Amino acid sequence: MSHPKPSTHNPMPIIEEAIGALKLMQVHFDHPTTISKEVASATVNEAIERLQLIQPSALRLAEAYASVRTVAPKHCTVCVAPAAADGFQLIAVILNGTVVEQQVIASTPQALVELLRVRSTAQAIAEVPAA
Repeated sequence: MSHPKPSTHNPMPIIEEAIGALKLMQVHFDHPTTISKEVASATVNEAIERLQLIQPSALRLAEAYASVRTVAPKHCTVCVAPAAADGFQLIAVILNGTVVEQQVIASTPQALVELLRVRSTAQAIAEVPAA
């Protein structure tokens, strides 16, 4: 694979390359004469080494982004970041163009989603006209 040093802050390219290595291994199993065992093994070993470089904080941010994206309106932009230097708390901001629609701080990706759902429900109830 021999790529430039990967960014440990964005895990997606590394994960995609690992998936490619696993697919290459499957090709080796299905057609052993097409790809040598040595090439397939070296590719998988390199993928494992690269996966081990990913910082846990990067995975946590990726999980938080994916979680928040599922509850945000499709037309809005989602931003997720550590809320403090220690990285324990997370902040999620949902933007509609340049206008902040919602902003929440929580300690887990699941808590971000729950807070956003509660606020969306409260907002929807507030918009219903009184009978």
